[in-house]
Parts: sequence; C-alpha cells; structure tokens
Amino acid sequence: MNNPDDCNLAIALLLTTGLRIGELCALTINDVDLEKHFILINKMERHPTHEIVSCKDYSDRIVFLNDDATAIMRMVIDGKTGELFNNPRTGERYHVNAISDRLARIQSKKLRFTNKAIRSPHDCRRTYASLQYIHGVDIMTIQAQLDHKNVQQTWDYIKDIVEANDRLNRLECGNLQGLAVNAFN
Repeated sequence: MNNPDDCNLAIALLLTTGLRIGELCALTINDVDLEKHFILINKMERHPTHEIVSCKDYSDRIVFLNDDATAIMRMVIDGKTGELFNNPRTGERYHVNAISDRLARIQSKKLRFTNKAIRSPHDCRRTYASLQYIHGVDIMTIQAQLDHKNVQQTWDYIKDIVEANDRLNRLECGNLQGLAVNAFN
C-alpha cells in the first residue's frame, strides 16, 4: 500500500492481532503501549449504534503485538493524539460498517473475489489464529490473545486450516521425490 489510510491499516491490524472489530474501532492512543508491545482492551463499539461501551462481558485484557502489528500500529499512531482510526475526509472515527465495507471492496475489486467469497472482519480473527498456530504458537496462547473462554472455541477457529495444512504436509512426506516423473522419461 502506498501511504495507507487508517481504514486499510485497521484491516491489517485485524489480521495481525486477532482483535474483534468492535474492539479495534474503540481504540485510542492511550490504549497502546508500543514500548511494551501491547494494547489494552477495555471497551468496544456497539453495533449498530456506534456507541463506545465498556467490555462488561469479559475483563480488561492485554493483546500483545508481534513485530508486524507493532509496525502497523506505529503507522496508525503517527501524529495522533486521541482516536486511532479516522476518516480523513470527515475527521470522524471509522465505525465497524466502514471497515467491513472497505474489506469487502478490497476483496471484490483488488482480489477479484466473487460476492460469495467475501469474508467478514471476524474472519480476520480466524485467519490470525490459524496463522499463529501453523507458525508454532501454542493453542493456549492463541486462546488468551483472542479472549476465548475455552480452548474448544479456539480450536473451532483453526481446525479447518490446520487439518488442511496437516493433510498437505502428510502428502508431501509421501512424495516419491520425482521418481514417478523420472520413471517415464
């Protein structure tokens, strides 16, 4: 992205942190500690009213930032003093709908997905969880990052990707190392 706007950076953060979209939309600069590489989650945007509410259903939690998420967050914070994700035309905070719409546009126009293939911002959480697991992060750590109440909920997020990846790895292990191709030359 050349000079990405806040909406694009918000989508990148969804993919690199596993945040819920309502949590992301409610973030302020005071919630971020780049020195310690974490975000404090204690509020969220209620949909469809766009009201910012405290997270009563669960306690405050810390979401740790990997190097990619930290770099993205630095771009987001640059020059800001309050809210983090603002529409440059209006100066107002981006809401859940705006980020969801941008994600759909990126998928349909840039990636040329059909409408049936368009995924939601919540699927960014599933992608985040799957990528973390495939890269060796244990499921309990992923569960804590996502604020899931039990490990089964986390496993439900990643099982399809993990099972497909495992199947591919097993098939590659059963590969005849080109013997079948060379036998016919």
